[in-house]
Amino acid sequence: MAQLRDSKNLVSAGVAIALGLAIATHSALNYPLGTVTQMGPGFLPTVIGVLIALLGLVLGIATVIAPEAGSIEVDWRPLLFVSAALVVFGLTLEPLGLVPAIVLLVAVASLAEPGFRPRLIGGLSLFLIVMTALIFVYGLNTPLDLIAGF
Repeated sequence: MAQLRDSKNLVSAGVAIALGLAIATHSALNYPLGTVTQMGPGFLPTVIGVLIALLGLVLGIATVIAPEAGSIEVDWRPLLFVSAALVVFGLTLEPLGLVPAIVLLVAVASLAEPGFRPRLIGGLSLFLIVMTALIFVYGLNTPLDLIAGF
């Protein structure tokens, strides 16, 4: 586990503010925003950019107000395995299909916590497959194959 200091929080806050404002400005100037009921292609990126900037502002203020908060312990295992699970999902969704990609997502993410629990992993995989298929494939008609080739 590594120690992180509050100065890194200030740098992170500054980066989040700059990135959020850059995203919001770029999307607001280059894409039509539309209205809340008829959103244009620039609406969601602009809102997300503003939210990222606001979160950076909150982080910066919290760091300045409580500078003696000390350092925190970072457990790298969950960070690495959850990130790897998202990458695996992104790389396997199109070639394998939704069902295998979700199973791999849950399997890799489950490595973030010691103690392999096959029933929990199987149940979570099944739940995510059913909900994702109902919402995205059948509800929103997203062109996703449940299993590639079928």
